[in-house]
Amino acid sequence: MFVKARAVLFKFEGNGFLFRFSTAAAADPTPTHLLVNYLINSLGFSKQEAVSASAKVGYFINAFNNPDLSVNFLKQTGFKDTHIKILVSKYPKVLYYDVENNLKPKLHCLSQLGLSRSDLVKVVLRGWIYLKRGLDTHIKPLLNCLKNVLGSDENVVNVIKGSSWLICHKRCGTVEANLNSLRSFGCSNDKIKNILIKCPKIRNVNNKRLDEMLHRVEKEVAVSPDSAIFPHIVYVLTCSTEANVDTKFEIFKSFGWSDTDILTMLQKLP
Repeated sequence: MFVKARAVLFKFEGNGFLFRFSTAAAADPTPTHLLVNYLINSLGFSKQEAVSASAKVGYFINAFNNPDLSVNFLKQTGFKDTHIKILVSKYPKVLYYDVENNLKPKLHCLSQLGLSRSDLVKVVLRGWIYLKRGLDTHIKPLLNCLKNVLGSDENVVNVIKGSSWLICHKRCGTVEANLNSLRSFGCSNDKIKNILIKCPKIRNVNNKRLDEMLHRVEKEVAVSPDSAIFPHIVYVLTCSTEANVDTKFEIFKSFGWSDTDILTMLQKLP
């Protein structure tokens, strides 16, 4: 927005000195305006898209400085223009990141595991919240936890490719405890990987509740960890409270089903 220039004349009565200056203003120099212009002119955003994205930045917008550094690094990493636009739409603060000390190390952690460039781009676009996590406080401990439980970088890559949400998790201690519970219960790495892909909510389950649920599956439902149906039953029980499951059992009973009928159904079609 431009303001029309106008001349203002001051007169100092004491010496008759006349002072003239112009109030002409350049384009709105605010960080918000600069960001909106950058998104439109450099990344191909529409005005509406640019305004919407800039609104997600908030106070951080005051740090707006040379976004080309982040954009150029993303391109070098394998992001195409369309990928960058999608990422910035979801998380415009990435434009402000210190490339060498923040953005680069976080993406390096993923590429080190063996993710190809194309897979890394897909994982980050689906799990962009990963970029918000602390490198030493969350990312490294979580990836080390996954490697310790799954046994190899290759297994971690396979899990992450199927479940990008996993790298976004904030409480890595809960994830580690739950994965170790599955392992101690007799689940193989392949089974754990399958459960992680099919059952993302397991990352938030209280560890004590998970242990109780695993024993319930084995004792009450009579399905062991080596059964192909085991991950499906874990998924169902994780997505439902115990009270909800019991209520559904009562509904089946009200239609004349016996406990044996219900368990047989659950074993075949969780």
